[in-house]
Amino acid sequence: MLSIENLIRGVAEKMGGRLEADEGFYHLTVPVIGEDDEEVDPDHTQTATLYAEGEAEELLMVYCEAGAYTEEVDLEYILRGLKDAAFARVFITTGEEDDEPDGLAVEAALLREGLGVEHLAEVVQEVVNVADFVEDVIEGGAA
Repeated sequence: MLSIENLIRGVAEKMGGRLEADEGFYHLTVPVIGEDDEEVDPDHTQTATLYAEGEAEELLMVYCEAGAYTEEVDLEYILRGLKDAAFARVFITTGEEDDEPDGLAVEAALLREGLGVEHLAEVVQEVVNVADFVEDVIEGGAA
């Protein structure tokens, strides 16, 4: 099994992304890909954070913040837009000071055993694309 760092470095290289490591957290900035599998714009990027979870670090998490949450956000529209997402899930984050909703994030969890660069790259791409879609809805650009 590849080490987490080598696996993520392989993904960064495959995707042409920029990788920054910070004490077990890997921040990978990659281009958003359009519906026709084409880059929307090389400068149009999202940053996913990858990290291990579990006692034996058996899970690899891919996390991406999508934007601020307000009651005006059309969650039904977002969920309908994600009907084809295989790995990503959207959830509401809460503040550290209280339990009030303050943001939306996208996340996927993968078992590390047998996980390869190709599959992880596909999941990272889906997570950043979904985060970009959610961000567009929040900003009113897709609703």
